[in-house]
Amino acid sequence: ASKAGLSADSVVADATAAATGLTENGLIRVDKVLGEVSCSELTNFIVERLDEARRAVRDDEAPESRYFGNVLSRSNRFDLLLPLEPAVLAALRSALQSVGGVISQSVGEDAQLFELAALVSDPGAPRQPLHPDTAFRNDTRASVCTCFVACQDVDARMGATFFLPGTHTKEAHEKFNARDASKDELLRTSTRILGLLKKGDASIFDSRLLHGGGANSSPRRRILFYFSFKARKGERVPRGSLMRELAGRYSLAEMCV
Repeated sequence: ASKAGLSADSVVADATAAATGLTENGLIRVDKVLGEVSCSELTNFIVERLDEARRAVRDDEAPESRYFGNVLSRSNRFDLLLPLEPAVLAALRSALQSVGGVISQSVGEDAQLFELAALVSDPGAPRQPLHPDTAFRNDTRASVCTCFVACQDVDARMGATFFLPGTHTKEAHEKFNARDASKDELLRTSTRILGLLKKGDASIFDSRLLHGGGANSSPRRRILFYFSFKARKGERVPRGSLMRELAGRYSLAEMCV
């Protein structure tokens, strides 16, 4: 299990070293990218937004796609699209003060905001199957870089995200997609890391990395605030979890101001 990561200060001081780790492993952890107040204000906004969204969809006031993205194993699990309202914008910019340099080195400062949402896992949410968010195609560089930020402490029973470092490569994807013993060998020999994050800590990963959400067998809700940026000239990938009116409007450089 991952219990401690890079400090936000060290990542700001040397984004290149952190970016190298991200390139090599497909994953890094950065601690304390959001402060206590930002996390609390953001959590309150997400909870209220989720209640509003579920009510609107239930009462046929809006289509589900207006509020929710697609997420695997949807029972008691929500991929809530977030608007750029003050609490969300403040949290995004605050997090980018720490991790913006790493993301920039991964996908470029002109990368486009590709996802802005919250993953909410309620008690009883099942384990997700292992998956990448985007397939490996031809580009050895990342096309999409994603950051998960914990809005509360996350323990193993709450369905912590599990990651397989190093599986963002062509070789790993060929084995994962094979219909023979190669996939079993990959799963047997790969290291598995649990994202046991503390409030305000972040997991940053190449969207091609194999990962999944665990089952929430606790009595507590787990909320991950997340955002991703897509390289402007990167590979074509499926649409991300982003409100339509935000698509193509914001670059990483603009959000880091």
